[in-house]
Amino acid sequence: MSPVNPYDKRDTPWWYFFISSILLALAGYSYHYFTDFEATGGTRKINWVVAMAYDYGGKWTVIGFIVSMSFFCIYLGFEEIKRCRQEKEKT
Repeated sequence: MSPVNPYDKRDTPWWYFFISSILLALAGYSYHYFTDFEATGGTRKINWVVAMAYDYGGKWTVIGFIVSMSFFCIYLGFEEIKRCRQEKEKT
């Protein structure tokens, strides 16, 4: 049996969930930002890709894309946990 490497970060896929929580916070901030923008009017500077998505589908398109990326990160995290468990069972 090989010794366990304490520096092997593949055993802890926590960063997928960390990125997911950051993306969910960004979605909440974006919702507040666009709701305030729609209520007050005027002009604001935003990234051109976000502006195109907003022009195409409104705030829900931008927020939906961010939330879907967050859910994808959660999925990747669970898949990595499953893979690590299967790898540990083999050894």
